[in-house]
Amino acid sequence: MTVIPHPGFDARTRQDGVGTTLALSGELDCATAELAYAEVKLAAAVAHELTIDPRGLTFMDAAGLHVLLYAREQFARLSIVRGNAHVERLIELAGLSARFMFVSAR
Repeated sequence: MTVIPHPGFDARTRQDGVGTTLALSGELDCATAELAYAEVKLAAAVAHELTIDPRGLTFMDAAGLHVLLYAREQFARLSIVRGNAHVERLIELAGLSARFMFVSAR
């Protein structure tokens, strides 16, 4: 499958001495979720732990929640960086807070 970049969304994975981080920015919705899935799949091929940094997101809907749940299934340890009130509230409203570990920004 070919994933076509979307001008309103970006997903970038970086590895550093601490681990692998997936930084998300823009709008994560049904139009852009495949880009996020692709990055999660790439990260899962090389890492056992992932930190998702959603602070750059301006919007996230149920498609974004599904990406987070998919990532949770792929990694032994998944963390989400605190700092995006919309994302945290959406996770809370969906009753999924207990499924994720939230961490402060590094």
